[in-house]
Amino acid sequence: MNALTGREYAAIDSFGLRSREEVEPFSYYGVFRAQKDINKGQQGIGILATGIMRDLQTDSLAGILNKNAFSLAVDGWTFLDKKRDWVVGGWFGGTRVEGSVEDIQRLQTSSMHYFQRPDSETIRYDPLATSLSGWGGRFNLAKQNGDWLFLLSAGALSPGFNPNDMGYQSSRSDVVNISVLPARSWTKPGKVFQNVVAALGGFVNYDFDGNRTGGGALGLFQGQFSNFWQFNTTLIVMPDSLSTRLTRGGPLAISAGGWEAQLQLSTDSRRPIVIESQGSVSHTREDDAWSAQVALRWKALSNVNLSIGPQYMYEANQTQWVGRFADPLMTATYGSRFVFGHIKQQVVAAEIRLNWTFTPALTLQAYLQPFIGVGHYNAFKELARPREYAYNTYGQGASTVDYTDGVYTVDPDGAGPAAPFSFGNPDFNMKSLRGTVVLRWEYRPGSLLYLVWTQNRADYSNAGDFQFRRDMANLLTAPGDNIFMLKFSYRWGL
Repeated sequence: MNALTGREYAAIDSFGLRSREEVEPFSYYGVFRAQKDINKGQQGIGILATGIMRDLQTDSLAGILNKNAFSLAVDGWTFLDKKRDWVVGGWFGGTRVEGSVEDIQRLQTSSMHYFQRPDSETIRYDPLATSLSGWGGRFNLAKQNGDWLFLLSAGALSPGFNPNDMGYQSSRSDVVNISVLPARSWTKPGKVFQNVVAALGGFVNYDFDGNRTGGGALGLFQGQFSNFWQFNTTLIVMPDSLSTRLTRGGPLAISAGGWEAQLQLSTDSRRPIVIESQGSVSHTREDDAWSAQVALRWKALSNVNLSIGPQYMYEANQTQWVGRFADPLMTATYGSRFVFGHIKQQVVAAEIRLNWTFTPALTLQAYLQPFIGVGHYNAFKELARPREYAYNTYGQGASTVDYTDGVYTVDPDGAGPAAPFSFGNPDFNMKSLRGTVVLRWEYRPGSLLYLVWTQNRADYSNAGDFQFRRDMANLLTAPGDNIFMLKFSYRWGL
């Protein structure tokens, strides 16, 4: 697949002065994928290559977009026995990104990499670099048939690995992962269960400095009851580990261990009405959270499906990121204060979908997503020492914290030599409503007409204060953007 996209411009109005600026460069996107089965599928090998090239002619775009981005990877598998019970597979590949000095600086310090971490032994931030390269790979050994199942997996992403330009959104690099998951499967129907799978295993993550950045034990029990209801339960227990991301590019900090439990239950999917429920609860030294979601799918007629899925989430986190403030007196944390706060966060949301098939050639699809997210901060604190769960809480001892006109002012040591610093109130109350209606008409074979209506509403009033009835009323009366689109295609038969 190959695609070329043209330059795009936007009209900019700055205090009455209008200008026209380029917002998207002339670009090339290419993807090549090939896969070959060998020996009637007993083995297989594949290759994937991607390439992006952008013609960057303005400094503003050259500072935020990569000029070139390439990736190349191979993958494959081989069964170890004729019954194909045991299989070995994996992939290995590399990436290379090129751009201006400003662009590669941005990439190195982004949340994907955090090359500026002051206590890393293997990663070095290069302020003059114009390229970034990395590699990644994974190996799997699995037994996939029979009563006893097994999975052994090991993989790594180097600190410079970055495949995101083509649209694959990897959230991190600099990780080595090993996991083992043996399982027992019961496939013969009984009085209680149609089938059941039980698994108990573990996993561990490291960075390229050798620090353990995650891990734990995993228990899983899932299957189907004799009445065709399905269930899935998961329990994860995690010890303390080191986080390379809690301080957003600062030194390592402790990520508190704890446990998390999840339960999913759904009724018989063959029925006209299907109910799917999901709940989770987690606890650590720094975080308590729980969530619940229920989805109702109604097959009103053979050609009409309606689904409604409300959900609620609550979280109380002791170490929610606030900001980083330079202070040469904080030698323990490399000349900066890494500030966190306690957040109480609530989220109410829903997904509503309607699919209506009038005829095989005429269909209507509608989607609506209301969302309310509210967070309130207090008990601000700073990291006292790296690699420890140690914080200095403002307002205790000699330190003071004052709140005036939406701004917090902190004096870390009162009459001491440390300079005060300020930050804005991080509380939020985000409300949004997004909806889309699509009418599709295939007026002749292969020729289509689409009518699309999209509406977006948003409101941010009452930061930090959650009142469902008031917030929902504010959302429904908020000003919105309406977008109407007509798409027409005609297919000629040759």
